[in-house]
Amino acid sequence: MAGDPAAAAAAVGAMRPWNYVVTAHKLTVVARSCVGNFTAPDHLDLSLTVQQLSGNLPVLRLEYLLTHQGLQPMLDAPVYGRIATIELFRPCVSQGEMLLTTLDALQTRDRDYNITWMTAVEMLDDYVYIGADNCYNLFTVLKRRVGRLLVIGQYHLGDLVNRFHQGPLVMQDPG
Repeated sequence: MAGDPAAAAAAVGAMRPWNYVVTAHKLTVVARSCVGNFTAPDHLDLSLTVQQLSGNLPVLRLEYLLTHQGLQPMLDAPVYGRIATIELFRPCVSQGEMLLTTLDALQTRDRDYNITWMTAVEMLDDYVYIGADNCYNLFTVLKRRVGRLLVIGQYHLGDLVNRFHQGPLVMQDPG
């Protein structure tokens, strides 16, 4: 055995350390998928719902364009809630197909503990909302990082508001 080159090579190979690199990703699963022409009549599109198996992270809705060269990414959007269905439908007045996505349950992102019967709400920017209630009040709230809304302004208007419309308060001169 001492002169056997194959045994000597096997012994050297057994003592040599092996290094390898692994890219680790969190476990994900494709929960829903749909194929259709929802970006253009001549495009073949693939929509996937990818859900992580651990943690409380948002579901990703991915859209790809199927071409002769393979998949081209079109959209990567987080969805805060569980996607129940992704279906194609064609409205009577539309030329193409549309993608209908329904959520199973929405997650609470912010909470206001004041008791109000809302009649209208509008987002002024990413952190400030204006609302109206059935007691003829207007109020503004500020979104904070801790998940509660802070009331920063209140005003008794004395009239019911059922819609907010962005625009100037005065008429523009047409001439």
